[in-house]
Amino acid sequence: MDSIPERFSLLGGPYQPPRVRADGYLRCAMRGWTKVDGYTEAPIPWPAKWGRSPILCGDLIRAVGREAKATVAYHWGVSVITVYKWRKFLGVLEWNEGSSDLLRYARRKAGHRKGSVAKAVFKNSYSLVKAANPRRRSREFVEMMREITCERLKQVGVLDPRRRAWTPEEDRLLGVFSDAEVAVRTRRSRRAVMSRRRRMRQKCPTSSWTHWTPDQIKLLGTKPDHDLSEQLRRPESAIAAKRLKLHVRSALRPTMRSWAPEEEALLGVEPDQRVAKKTGRTVGSVSAHRRQLEIPAPITHLRRWTAEEDRMVCYGSPQQVAKKLNRTVGAVLSRREFLAEMEQRWTAEEDRLLGRAPDEEIARGIGKSRRAVRSRRMALRIRSHTSGLPRRYWSADEDRLVGTMPDQQLARQLGRSKEAIRLRRIHLGIQSP
Repeated sequence: MDSIPERFSLLGGPYQPPRVRADGYLRCAMRGWTKVDGYTEAPIPWPAKWGRSPILCGDLIRAVGREAKATVAYHWGVSVITVYKWRKFLGVLEWNEGSSDLLRYARRKAGHRKGSVAKAVFKNSYSLVKAANPRRRSREFVEMMREITCERLKQVGVLDPRRRAWTPEEDRLLGVFSDAEVAVRTRRSRRAVMSRRRRMRQKCPTSSWTHWTPDQIKLLGTKPDHDLSEQLRRPESAIAAKRLKLHVRSALRPTMRSWAPEEEALLGVEPDQRVAKKTGRTVGSVSAHRRQLEIPAPITHLRRWTAEEDRMVCYGSPQQVAKKLNRTVGAVLSRREFLAEMEQRWTAEEDRLLGRAPDEEIARGIGKSRRAVRSRRMALRIRSHTSGLPRRYWSADEDRLVGTMPDQQLARQLGRSKEAIRLRRIHLGIQSP
């Protein structure tokens, strides 16, 4: 045997193969109990399955955990990818003692040259492993074996000569009966029958799946998916999936109509709910079309609640009250919650706390909402905790940032509250990003 290159010298060892008969069994860490079919033709001969796939056991497990991937691949006659799979299964770290030793060798050979040279020497180890692998064959040999394999599969149906070949009588059963029935008749497994049927390009008689024809593909997008489902006798989900895969746009439903210029002129001028009523469309359709045209939503000015509305808001269902007051259901529910908070009793001790600390801090201390604390403070005409501090005016640079990012993010960047950012944005007439 040729001398072993210095870069592939083993740190541990000696690594001895386990003693086993030629037809015996060994316990593989990955496969379990495995029959030994022979030994590999490698610098370290090792029991193997089929005579070429080393069994992961004994000293090989110890070598995988300590030696470099290229070193193990060289001595056991396998590829680096195989060693990578062994490491991954055994939970070995990507960089172990052998990897460090191989890197030191590359740096020593490179000397004081640039790191790219050392990297090239390190990569060259893998090319040496490929050249020393006795199982490695030329490209011409691989192509020849592929042709022989395909021809044998086509004629016999199996690669292993120990397996029973398929007869013409058995092939004629494929596609006529179900795979389970053919498996019973031929005394084979259902998976073997299915694999043979697919290789012979026979359709399963119990399956409704069929290949898409060019004529069927041309119909995609010409009609709604529901209509094509009835015409092609395919599920609507299958038609939609095929259309999305081919990037074919869906056809408009009969109920859909194009937007007129007069309708588009209303977008961004009036609220989406009002535009939906005028155009006879849904709010979601109006909102989606407005966003598609990159038109910002109009700024809605808040309408203050009157005393008469406060008396009416607590009677009746939210839907009826919202319709009567021309407000949203969410606004009605929020106002009910606010009025319930305002009816809570305030003690003298709680009133004395107002204005001495931020409203959020007082709200947490007395177990009330910030909105209730702020309303109580304003009702008693108590100035805010921050009113005595010097006022911080908005600069031109800060105004240019308003609306370019979410209010919460801009508040952290400028050191202001989120409410201040929101009020400034509304004052400048800028939509929320």
